[in-house]
Amino acid sequence: MKWILAMVVCLGVLVSGERRADAMKEDSLTAALRTAPNGIPLTDLYKLDQVVNSSASRQDGPRVAQSVAQLTSEENTGTQVSALWSKANENGLAVSNQVNLTKDALWGFWLYFGDKGDESSEGMAFVLQNSERKMVPIPKTTAGQTIGVWGGAPENGVNVNPASVAHQGISSSWALEFDTHVNSSSGSNLNDFLDYYASVGPHIASGYPGNSVSYKLVNKQGKSRPTLRHNQMKYMKTSPADGNWRHVTMHWEAETKHMTYAYNDRDTATNLPIKPEVTDKLTIDTRFLVPTKKTEKLESEDQQAEIDVTRDKGATSAIWGITSSSTSQDHQLVVVDQDPRWPQMRVNSKVELIGDRAREIAEGDVVEQLTAKDVVRFSSQVDFANEGLLTGDYGNTGAFTVESGLPRPSIVKGITIKNGATAIFNVTDHSDSGITGDRHVQVLDRKRGKRLLATERDVTFTGSNQDVTVKTPPTLFYGSNYYISIPTPTFKVGKLVDLKLIRIGDAALTTTHDDVAVKGRLTNGKLPIEAIDRNNSRFEATVNGKSYQPRDLNLGWTSAHDLGEFGMEVPARLLQAGKNEVTVRVRDKQNRTSNVLQIPIEKKAGELAFAAVPADCGFMPLTLTGREKIVQREPSSDWQLSVQDGRGAGRKWQLQVSMGKPFQDKSGRRLAGKSIYAHEGTSYELSDSPTTVMTHETKRANEVTNISKNWTSMSGPLMVVSKHAVAGEYSGEIRWHLTDAP
Repeated sequence: MKWILAMVVCLGVLVSGERRADAMKEDSLTAALRTAPNGIPLTDLYKLDQVVNSSASRQDGPRVAQSVAQLTSEENTGTQVSALWSKANENGLAVSNQVNLTKDALWGFWLYFGDKGDESSEGMAFVLQNSERKMVPIPKTTAGQTIGVWGGAPENGVNVNPASVAHQGISSSWALEFDTHVNSSSGSNLNDFLDYYASVGPHIASGYPGNSVSYKLVNKQGKSRPTLRHNQMKYMKTSPADGNWRHVTMHWEAETKHMTYAYNDRDTATNLPIKPEVTDKLTIDTRFLVPTKKTEKLESEDQQAEIDVTRDKGATSAIWGITSSSTSQDHQLVVVDQDPRWPQMRVNSKVELIGDRAREIAEGDVVEQLTAKDVVRFSSQVDFANEGLLTGDYGNTGAFTVESGLPRPSIVKGITIKNGATAIFNVTDHSDSGITGDRHVQVLDRKRGKRLLATERDVTFTGSNQDVTVKTPPTLFYGSNYYISIPTPTFKVGKLVDLKLIRIGDAALTTTHDDVAVKGRLTNGKLPIEAIDRNNSRFEATVNGKSYQPRDLNLGWTSAHDLGEFGMEVPARLLQAGKNEVTVRVRDKQNRTSNVLQIPIEKKAGELAFAAVPADCGFMPLTLTGREKIVQREPSSDWQLSVQDGRGAGRKWQLQVSMGKPFQDKSGRRLAGKSIYAHEGTSYELSDSPTTVMTHETKRANEVTNISKNWTSMSGPLMVVSKHAVAGEYSGEIRWHLTDAP
């Protein structure tokens, strides 16, 4: 056998250096807008007032254009004051700028206070007001502590009293402040003291900004400083200026004149309700909301009687809005998602498994064993109580938008939008990825005959080796004069247990006499198996149709890092000559079974061969004496003779010996004498024809018989030199024959 020694030299090149990434940090406004919740476009029913040093503007939200009101900005220095107010729909004045306080009302809005934490100032306030000022209804003072609604001391510091302070606030108003900064300075500034009684930290409180009952004077350093009487003050748990949005819900009960608020009561990602951080119920004296001129004494007795009645009963309507101020360059933003002036709407959201296993899926459910063939339908429906809304009879006739929230992770196969029972839009995608994105946006015209509007999304799910939580962004229906966000139940798809067995390696399995080692792997479909599912499974195996216990085949798990890897050893004794079929499958405690892994094994007939044959051997030197002598072998490791029988136990073979070349010197003269093979007391003379010198029966598979091990000085191959032999160097060739014969 010729050997080729190959050496491969690898040259490793180490390149050292520095990889730099010039990643610009996302600015705070971009981050705030990227994470902004959805709300109504602010173009038709709302107006922005840029009061003091303000660049208040409308910004685009992630989904809805012009839906974010930016009230203060990091770009402006000094004190900023601005507000977002309700206004009438200018197209036919179908929607008033006033909220009817004789009926129950509901507001919802998201507030963003910036990201400067304790350094943030000053905050925002929800306001109901009937100010009669011709100018923008915002406090006259520019002090940041007013949050754009409260009063303050006159700038000249003269005649400071509750009445003069109230005169600086928004008249005929009620406010609920979300104050991020405590104003309780003991310095010379009179207008940095409103929070003297709220010194702990960020807080929520209410009052009447244009009425003296909301203020009190505190004497500090010889000066009368105005401070606010915080009605039912509640402290926030942490500063809201942390770069996150907070939702606020306001519920007005007309009969009791109670206003209930819930602060930080919705999840930003899903819009689903969460436990409010702060909640309280307040009583509003609507007499403080009566416009100022209606409370003044007029000459006409009839007019005075009418005014007295109004004052006694209180205001029946009010403009609403959000005011804001900042002295620390903060981005303060507002998104409106509920306005009592919008048309009445009833909503419904449903998730259901359709087909043979049809069922409704509720919040928190776990749906087991969903396969790619199972279809889950997500339905979101809005019922507009006003029949004419979708036909353009209510408000303007512009288009409206349906944003269908797409559940993830899922494969969205189709989306259908219906007006009543009639499909007005449909799209399908049966590819492996389906319809992509987290929403599908469709703009539709208003010419619709039915007041019911619905969107249906049909989806499928791929298997997973763990429970998967399915979350769906809220589905949005909105136009210029309404907005509705419909959350969808969150549920889990239980892990899909799809037991799959594969063999590791594809080489053909053959043997002659050895046991056969097999490796395989158990997976959960295309995914790795989990320990709990592996340990929940047991093996079943057969060899040529006969069942065996795993221990009979040494069948079991083999790897600690690869949980699904298993191994087995098929004993050669269980295999028949020719083709064999071994099968393996697993079954878990829920009686789910894997595929049957079929493993073909071929058992070939074994070979009979020499394991070692003497080569380049010699005999001991001999001194001729004129007598016949037996010449023994040289003591050498080259005299090795052994036979390997791979045919199995019970097979027989014969050893034969012959002279391939007679012993002769270089001149060709033959050695006088003969070659013999002595075995068990019998001497066999060797000739050019094979002579059987040994017969053997194999006792075990792949047995190796060491023949030379039993040779002695007087057995095995020997030479007999005649007395007539001539001295010299002689060489010859002995041939060994192995015969498969009884």
